[in-house]
Amino acid sequence: MPKTTRARLVKLLDAEWARIIKRGGKCAKSGSTGNLHAAHIFSRRSMSTRWDLDNGIPLGFFWHLRWAHQEPIKFHDFVKEYLGEEKLEQLRQRNAKVKKWTIDEMEDLLSQFKKIK
Repeated sequence: MPKTTRARLVKLLDAEWARIIKRGGKCAKSGSTGNLHAAHIFSRRSMSTRWDLDNGIPLGFFWHLRWAHQEPIKFHDFVKEYLGEEKLEQLRQRNAKVKKWTIDEMEDLLSQFKKIK
């Protein structure tokens, strides 16, 4: 069986990460259950926290695209309250690190994510 490609693993990890973030079934801001998104607190461009479960928050469509992305200061203030200052600072420190994932690390993380219900 051929090895899974890096691009395919990224796609699978993104999907599993989002599934886990949304598993509570409601928006962290409004409590609504419709059109739920898994929003990154720190950009998904940062590979050090892209799949960090602390780096995700379930938000409805409006709150994700119209609020989190267009009003970053208000979003940051909400996240600070949602996570707590200490947890947010720990996440910020992890986000500041450079991470180059190996295929084996990505496969291991995917396996861990699939075990989370």
